[in-house]
Amino acid sequence: MGALVASKLAAGIVSDYSVGVALALWMLALPGSWGAPGWCRWVVVGLSEISCTLYVVHFPLLFFVAAAVLDGKQWPANGQQFLWFGGMTVAILLISVGVLWLFGRNTDRVRTRLWGQVIAQ
Repeated sequence: MGALVASKLAAGIVSDYSVGVALALWMLALPGSWGAPGWCRWVVVGLSEISCTLYVVHFPLLFFVAAAVLDGKQWPANGQQFLWFGGMTVAILLISVGVLWLFGRNTDRVRTRLWGQVIAQ
């Protein structure tokens, strides 16, 4: 945190390097045995399974909402808009799960079949 604050107070590439070095040192301290409740592991495993699909799906959906619904305008930061943002987040997660269920779950099967055809030739 100190490196981040220092980077905002000082300008230049040195401040960027200080944040990078602090983050690298922090990452070295992270490996280890971490205990987490069962529900937390369930959420993390679920999010990791949809991460690739979420990466592919979220931007086109948000771009569509920005173009069709927002018409290029920004939302004011108030309670109602935070509820809309939360609703869109849940909707995008659900759509990503749907896309994964329809297409992504067959990826390994398709990859194995295609790879078998490549090897056979």
